[in-house]
Amino acid sequence: MRLRMPALAVVALATLAWPFAGGHVAAQSPPAQAGAGAAVAAGDLGTVGRVAVQDSGRDVVSDAVSRPGMEIARGRATARATRAGGRASARAGATAEGIALFGGLVTADRVTRMATAADGAVRFSGSVAGLAVDGVERGDVHSDESWSAGGARVTVNRDGAGLRIRLTRPVAGFASGTTVAIAEVRILSSRAVRQQQAPARARQPQLRIGVPGGNARRNSRTAAALGLTTTGRSAARNSGRSAVLSEYATAIASL
Repeated sequence: MRLRMPALAVVALATLAWPFAGGHVAAQSPPAQAGAGAAVAAGDLGTVGRVAVQDSGRDVVSDAVSRPGMEIARGRATARATRAGGRASARAGATAEGIALFGGLVTADRVTRMATAADGAVRFSGSVAGLAVDGVERGDVHSDESWSAGGARVTVNRDGAGLRIRLTRPVAGFASGTTVAIAEVRILSSRAVRQQQAPARARQPQLRIGVPGGNARRNSRTAAALGLTTTGRSAARNSGRSAVLSEYATAIASL
């Protein structure tokens, strides 16, 4: 039986279109995760009022400290995380009041910092009130600022720290490089569950015309009509549908 051009073209087009007509199944990303942490103070002089929550829950602590190099009259840290409804969100906040660091090199009336996250987007906010660095009044600061004075690098309102001090030379008995962060917050992770469509694994259909299948005699005649050599037939069987389509394209182009 001799194949005609229209029938061959229909088969080739149907074969090419088949992968795009298959069904779809829902594929899920890993489960939603959320976490938050905060501390009234952290760094080389020790941690004060630390909290942390992972996946779900709420933690709150109030604390104060008076030790060499660091005094904080009052402080509070909070952390909260949830995965309700398959959506992850987290929030962390810290406040410190009556702050004096490194023998009065840096002082502040109040430092606050907050971080919130939902579906992976993290936002920071906060301010420093009544700041003084090496005896110079800086007042209330609401933006990201930094100064170098008195042997220290002072940064405020940057990323997860309301106030950060790093010594650039020995000060009040503390070595160069000593670092302290006041009102530090962190979002450990926050990711939402998302659904995406992915091709389902379906059984490859067996075509009735021009595709190896059925008895060997029909396969042989079909291959001959398409101009396939014995090597070509073997490659089609070994390589599957992709190799057969390539042979189809060659045969169609030669007709």
